[in-house]
Amino acid sequence: MITLKMVNYSQGEKKILKNINLEFEERKVHLIIGTTGSGKTTLLSIIMGFLNPESGEISVPRGDIRRLRENMGMVFQFPEDMFFTDTVYDELTIPIRKRRLKNTEEIVSEILSSLGLEKDILSKSPYHLSYGEKRLVAIGSVLSSSPEWILLDEVFAGLDWEYEKKIVKIIENLKGGKSIIIVTHRIDSIIRYADTVTLLHNGEVVFSLPVEKVNWKEVYDKGCDVPNTVKFAFKLHEKGINIGQPLSIQELIKNLKEYIWGK
Repeated sequence: MITLKMVNYSQGEKKILKNINLEFEERKVHLIIGTTGSGKTTLLSIIMGFLNPESGEISVPRGDIRRLRENMGMVFQFPEDMFFTDTVYDELTIPIRKRRLKNTEEIVSEILSSLGLEKDILSKSPYHLSYGEKRLVAIGSVLSSSPEWILLDEVFAGLDWEYEKKIVKIIENLKGGKSIIIVTHRIDSIIRYADTVTLLHNGEVVFSLPVEKVNWKEVYDKGCDVPNTVKFAFKLHEKGINIGQPLSIQELIKNLKEYIWGK
């Protein structure tokens, strides 16, 4: 578990994060949502150790947060910021070489398979790939270090539906084995795999709750996106039909049937 207590951060005179108190359990998928400028990326950067809070503390139950950070990996919003070499192969193998593992080719093959990429991409420049491929390679470079914690900053931004589905599949496969914190504006495709949702607004925590306890009307009122099924439920509610807050098509159909049969 990672615990943040009374964490504050400012840039000049502007308060970016204000009295942040949060807990992130291991081997869970945690979503952090909020409008642009709410402090989401800054929060990830503080957890990673890229930024130091001006006050407050970050702790773990056993040992030092600095040691835990050695087993963390973060995927940036702009994948080009993570590239340092001329080929995809080198991007994927740098962390493997640092770990001094001997089965490099086997690990690379497994990573490509998990990303849904073909082997011929290895010889290409990461800078000359499509945007979706760049995002996948950036994720692969983090996975190759085999981190316990994976932090994802707006990994769905700018992607078409095909690549969004690929990344959702990666997260689905990692769920339960890794601890994952995701900052995102686009939650419709990932919400079914989330364990908790944290809402930030103007640098403050509005709530941090298990996904089944989230009041999506509160999220919507703060200017954030909500799942399409919840939007549909809002429309029905305006007409006097209350089917709750379904987070999937299957749940929506189930709730509609129960409402109709209950009538």
